[in-house]
Amino acid sequence: MSYEYVSLLLSRSSAFMRHAREAAERGECDVACFMAEQAAQLGLKALALRLLGYVPRTHRIRELLGVVAEALEGIGERDLAEAARGLATRRRASLRLLEDAYTGGRYLMRLYDTLDAEECVRAAEEVLEVVRRVEERLSQGGLRQAQG
Repeated sequence: MSYEYVSLLLSRSSAFMRHAREAAERGECDVACFMAEQAAQLGLKALALRLLGYVPRTHRIRELLGVVAEALEGIGERDLAEAARGLATRRRASLRLLEDAYTGGRYLMRLYDTLDAEECVRAAEEVLEVVRRVEERLSQGGLRQAQG
């Protein structure tokens, strides 16, 4: 596993999140939703790479949360696994909207409004909070990481 690649994905995730917030403030709702989705996706992929040693070949946020939760469960981190699973369950509708933005905001005639943009940004922020919590525990040496 390349820690440089993990860092790159986390850095890109952070940049996408910043741009999502800025686009939402400017009323660029389609862009805000797409950027928020990218932020969440890249953050979860960085975490999966760090935990598993590979990047899952999916862009679906709920599926990535499940992969991360399973990896965390596998190393005995039940509280963090439950945080990921709980988010996927509790915010299911919001995460579906976020996933829809992966293609809807770019290719489809789907238009997002201000409420959609706010919801996408909030959902991505919650995903990235789970990522942050796991990364924090990793940096404190409290979690086992993928070998590589």
